[in-house]
Amino acid sequence: MVRFLVVMALLVGAGGTAQAGGIPLRTYETMTWVEGVLRLEAPHWDPVTRRTVARTVAEESRAANLDPALVLAMIKVESRYKTTAVSHKGARGLMQLMPRVARTMTQGAVDARGLEDPETNIRLGVALLKRLIRTHKGSTAEGLAAYNMGSRKVRALMARHDTLRGKDFRYSRAVLREAGRLKRVHVPQKLALAEVPTRGWLAALVD
Repeated sequence: MVRFLVVMALLVGAGGTAQAGGIPLRTYETMTWVEGVLRLEAPHWDPVTRRTVARTVAEESRAANLDPALVLAMIKVESRYKTTAVSHKGARGLMQLMPRVARTMTQGAVDARGLEDPETNIRLGVALLKRLIRTHKGSTAEGLAAYNMGSRKVRALMARHDTLRGKDFRYSRAVLREAGRLKRVHVPQKLALAEVPTRGWLAALVD
């Protein structure tokens, strides 16, 4: 009985929400899955970095109503899990954000060096992707393309073709395929992962 009460105390927060280690249970489940994925996909990371990234991906993807596998896939495609990655155009960090974009999003609080912090980079990257998907009427594929090439170019392409195709869809398809691979290879144990809407980007894979 005492053991049961201890377990319940760990699982239920002050507001009655199920928790684990002070984290909402659904977020904790997702974090555990992400951490397991990173243990295999980014073996060069130290445990602290891995746990920080796992928690940030879990929290931010849930807050943005995005599939955490999609966020991980972007990190893989953008930076190959290298926190200090810098592109030839100057994009930085795990999700390859441009410093000027980060400065605009944070009113100057985050500069180029700040983007090397995994937590900061992921929070801004997910926020930007969420905004772009909303801008493009809920289309994950278009939102991803806009993340890669900018909304103005995506709108111009859509005006001509009504759909992304060929090389213009290459980035989106790479991210979506990687997200699908992660979910196949690292099968989640009926996590809250399954509750995140995925219809939009899964449909894009079979276009």
